[in-house]
Amino acid sequence: MKPVTYFVLMLLFSLKLALGQDWKLNRATLFFENPPKNSTLLFYDSFGEFNLIELKDSLSLESSENKFYLEIENSKNYQVILLNAGDKIKYRFVNDFWIPIGVSKEKEAELRFFEHFRRIIEKDTPVFEGWIFQRALLTDEYIKNPQYRNKTLGDRYTKNLSFLNKYHKENQLSDDFYKKWKAYFDNKHMELYSHLGNKIALFPQTYFDKILNAKDTALHKKMIYMKQYQFVCTNFLELVKYKKYSNKNISFNQTIELIKENFSDQDRDFLILGQIIVGTNEDYKTGFDLNEIEAYIPKYIAETKNEEYKKYLLGILKTQKNEAIATHLDVLNTENVEINIKEIAKNAKLTYIDIWASWCAPCIAEMKYSRKLKTEYDPNEIQFVYVSIDENSYKWSKANQQLQLNNSYLDHNGNIAKQFKIMKIPRYILLNQKGDTIDKNAPRPSDEKIKPYLKVKLK
Repeated sequence: MKPVTYFVLMLLFSLKLALGQDWKLNRATLFFENPPKNSTLLFYDSFGEFNLIELKDSLSLESSENKFYLEIENSKNYQVILLNAGDKIKYRFVNDFWIPIGVSKEKEAELRFFEHFRRIIEKDTPVFEGWIFQRALLTDEYIKNPQYRNKTLGDRYTKNLSFLNKYHKENQLSDDFYKKWKAYFDNKHMELYSHLGNKIALFPQTYFDKILNAKDTALHKKMIYMKQYQFVCTNFLELVKYKKYSNKNISFNQTIELIKENFSDQDRDFLILGQIIVGTNEDYKTGFDLNEIEAYIPKYIAETKNEEYKKYLLGILKTQKNEAIATHLDVLNTENVEINIKEIAKNAKLTYIDIWASWCAPCIAEMKYSRKLKTEYDPNEIQFVYVSIDENSYKWSKANQQLQLNNSYLDHNGNIAKQFKIMKIPRYILLNQKGDTIDKNAPRPSDEKIKPYLKVKLK
């Protein structure tokens, strides 16, 4: 990633000071009784990114939004949970669903809505049906007959809304409950309707125009916390981009101008931040000029009213700054202090390093095994160290809090990944007390061979 200029860094440092200490994130807390294996919680944040979180006894979520959208998945089922800021809910796993316990009758009915929806309306629907259905809507059958596509979507929406209306009335639930779940179905419907994907040029022009005309009605609803609404925003960005530029590649600055012309307020800020994120990540291959992004970031921070977005960008720039100046120090600790990995290794006879990232579900799934393994060894004998390859220090910091990790560090300059040629994660590395490498590819914590392996290495 290209280093930012000294001027931009100093400006961002000033902005960081200007944020002060008054800004606080909203929080929701969940408690889980005996979480089953291979279950993960997907928390969709206001950046448009999802966070894969290992289910454990308790979990605290933070967001600048006052509502939370969560999905819990396992191999058999998935469950959507909508929470308000300040909620503290305890769940028990019963018959493939998480059931709230210790709450009022009304609250229980609200929190169990999606369970009943799945059991009655989607009882024969597989976990990944939504993705399959979305792709089916782009086949020739629907492209050649858009009216049939509309009817298919309309029938599905009417069925879902009818169930919501009935459930709301029978259980005498609050207006807030109804508004939240109606918004879920509204946005789910609009997400599917507005998604034309790479088949956009094949649909009739009149159909394309009809969808685009629905933009102003669909947006401006301050629902960025909800995954489906985020997708609706990005879908309409693709539509307005196609209308003006067809399939041509456009620059970062052109994309930003397009967003400003067609979107406003929270939607605009969300979409612009998304372009900055993908533009600074080589994996997305946007072709954006990093100089344009670098020049625009201070302007964006001055314009946006979202304090969490500002903090997120400070994380990007802080990481870039460290890339520019760090050549001999390997990792960054949670106090933003650089430390050599060999210094860390001096604290124990063996150092077992977990290479992970906040977006890596298999990495997070392994952590419950490493935590259990850790309790079986003297910390002077074996220390368990977590080194993240996240590109953004803020995402790493948030994941640390959610996972409650100790001995956690960030590979902020990529030296660890380069030295050990990390191509995929999770990856486990064993060092001796001098910091020399014993094993570049040690067994996973869940591997039955790990204890005999460590016993041999301790001799």
